[in-house]
Amino acid sequence: MTSTEQLQAQCNRIANDIENKLTYEQAELVHLAEDNGLEPTDPISAMDYLHDSLDIELTYSYSTKSYSGSSIAVSIGGPNIFIQTNASNYVTIIGRWGSDKYEVSATDNLGIDDYMNELYDMDKESK
Repeated sequence: MTSTEQLQAQCNRIANDIENKLTYEQAELVHLAEDNGLEPTDPISAMDYLHDSLDIELTYSYSTKSYSGSSIAVSIGGPNIFIQTNASNYVTIIGRWGSDKYEVSATDNLGIDDYMNELYDMDKESK
């Protein structure tokens, strides 16, 4: 498999996970479900799906004075993959590996953007 094909496969897997509501069992995170009194076959929460993300950048819109999106690093160094949200029901997975670039959109069925908005609100309240 070429690096381009690997990049596309990884981005498509993430899009599929988000759009099709990956379960705790499928994500091999049964212990997180059990810790929260959930079943392994329950859809994973956005918080648990992103539990090992590498960085999160939240975007503030000065004109609307509110959260407007986020960029979540889920892989760095080969390839670089980010989940981008924009205060909508869709996410964009953007991958780069060397000179290759690949983007795919997915319906945000895990509620990642809602979770990012909650993080923004919690950060704003703590200041």
